[in-house]
Amino acid sequence: MQDPVLLVDLHRWIETDATTYQLGQAVHIRQGITNKGNFDTGIAFTSEPAFDFYILSGDKRIDRSIGLRFWIYWSKTLSPGEVFSMEWTWDQTDLNRNPLPPGTYDIVGTTSGITTEYGPVTRITIVPEPGTILLVTLGFAGVLRVRRRSV
Repeated sequence: MQDPVLLVDLHRWIETDATTYQLGQAVHIRQGITNKGNFDTGIAFTSEPAFDFYILSGDKRIDRSIGLRFWIYWSKTLSPGEVFSMEWTWDQTDLNRNPLPPGTYDIVGTTSGITTEYGPVTRITIVPEPGTILLVTLGFAGVLRVRRRSV
């Protein structure tokens, strides 16, 4: 799934390897810029790495541990059709390494640590593991059976 943002001839995008994930399953994320124009285009960045992302649950921003960021100014030239991208594997945890609960989340791309309302976004859904659903269902059925017998 991909949601593009077009800046002149530069196409910013973010995508995941699926739209639905089991609770705790690795989420593979790829974000980049593609030169859709007919000429070489220069891009300036203010940090390394060039891209990053954060998670939104409704209006609540969920930050995650990203490691080291180096604040440096650098640039890159993209030829027509050239792609510059980065990849991550996210473990569905927040900044404190707490797992997120099942639900729908937006993954918002940032460039050089800058957050804008025009950042590319992709949406994923985290669902409970099938075994968890089965255990909860069986447990609920057991409670009903016990309750019925006690009447």
